[in-house]
Amino acid sequence: MTPSTDSDEESSPSPQPIARDAHSVPAAVVSEEQVTYPLPTRWSDQARSPSLSVSHDGREISHHGANSNNEKDHAANARANHHVPPACGIFYYEVEVKSKEQKSHISIGFGSHTVKFTRLPGWEKESWGYFGDDGHVYENGRGGGVAYAQPFGSGDFIGCGIDFTNHKIFYTKNQAYLGYVFDDVGKNGELYPIVGLRHPGDSVRVNLGHEPFHFDIEDHVQQQRNATWTTIMKTPLDSTLLHRRYHKNAIKSLLTNSEPPSALTEDESKSVLNQLVLSYLIHHGYAKTARAFHKQQNGNGKIPENSDVDMDCRPERAEPDDFEGDIERRTGIVNSVINGDIDTALEDTRKHYPAVLDADDGLILFKLRCRKLVELILETNEIRRRMSNGKEREGSPIDLGPSLSSTNKFISRPPTTADLETALTRAIEYGQSFSDYKTEKRPELRQMFEQASSVIAWHDPLEAGGPTAEVAGPEARIALANEVNEAILKSQGRPVRPTLEMVYRHTSACMTQLGVNGVGSAVFADMSRELLET
Repeated sequence: MTPSTDSDEESSPSPQPIARDAHSVPAAVVSEEQVTYPLPTRWSDQARSPSLSVSHDGREISHHGANSNNEKDHAANARANHHVPPACGIFYYEVEVKSKEQKSHISIGFGSHTVKFTRLPGWEKESWGYFGDDGHVYENGRGGGVAYAQPFGSGDFIGCGIDFTNHKIFYTKNQAYLGYVFDDVGKNGELYPIVGLRHPGDSVRVNLGHEPFHFDIEDHVQQQRNATWTTIMKTPLDSTLLHRRYHKNAIKSLLTNSEPPSALTEDESKSVLNQLVLSYLIHHGYAKTARAFHKQQNGNGKIPENSDVDMDCRPERAEPDDFEGDIERRTGIVNSVINGDIDTALEDTRKHYPAVLDADDGLILFKLRCRKLVELILETNEIRRRMSNGKEREGSPIDLGPSLSSTNKFISRPPTTADLETALTRAIEYGQSFSDYKTEKRPELRQMFEQASSVIAWHDPLEAGGPTAEVAGPEARIALANEVNEAILKSQGRPVRPTLEMVYRHTSACMTQLGVNGVGSAVFADMSRELLET
């Protein structure tokens, strides 16, 4: 279809896009905690030609004739209520053509908010369209179109998608894929789904995900995801990842050095990856698994002392003489905290890692003492609960349940009032021992003690909800156990997080930032989906 000869003076510019509440519509999520973008959900009631009417549900637009300006050819367009965020990777919508003619004078595509409402997409700058009357495609108002596919008309379902991984548009017709067209689409501004109609009586109904598409868009997206991951996996590791000497001026070197860093050999790459896995196993105390993994890779079951990947400059480590024994001792302390046996955890930490309890003005020591107070209160509450429901069995120990079982001494008989008083007195006396901290100025420590003490007010603190349930629950034990583990590693000059986790976090943050910056392929490098979900 040849563009209308309307001059710019005869056409009125469309208004700036109207801000909408992003929480009222589905969103393309870039980061679960940071950024969400609204997606198009309907035709806009405002961003349209007066010659077009929008249905109540916002999905159908109809051409009802020329407006008061009496345009020559009645060309009119409407755009969606939101622009397409590049962070979605691929965006696709379908239009059902309801024209009266077999070949309709309708254009389907994308355009910016600057496209005039009296022009079909493709006739104007910053617009692209596929025309039904001749099957040609037009872009950026460049005059004659280019043959692309068959014409379309009444009863056809035309799909239009934009792929931000290559900045091209693609079309489908009645389930058939027609291929990519145009270049550099969406690189310089926000684009909206836009449809133009030229004749009164023409109408289209849009599907923006309201119902299943005729074309298998999920398969198309999966193909692009696979292509992205193929590119990622083919990218060689280079020497900047391997040696400390590259790190101080790594960014400056990459920006100024015309020669790319040398790629690692296959053996060097495997060595780095094996070290990443081994350091992760050691960090979390999987000594047997680490030993078996190292033996499988090197034929030697002895875990190397220098097992951390040199990904960053770190302080020199004071390696223990018995490295594997150190893993077992550290793991034992962590497990004691997880099991609620705080006395054993404190005793072993004082014996093997006394610096941990002194670090940060005794912060870990204070947290462990608060946890012991919670455990004593939980034991008291459990005795009270057993006495009140009368379900004790003679000779049976008091069971704190699988999630809150403790290694504190059990009463191997039905509890009595004396047992309750003894347990309560023990908890109160231990709470009073915190008077050692009466001159403590740190507000976070005071808050920890208040939260720990609040557990005593509840017969069942897990049912209390809020901070009380968080303090009393098993998750609090696990969180404290992780802190103790990190504190021990820090006292040895070792990284507080395994390098593998640091690499994962760094890569995830990079993918998020790339998505925010409009790099469409970043959405297909979904770390959680590809590596963590089963």
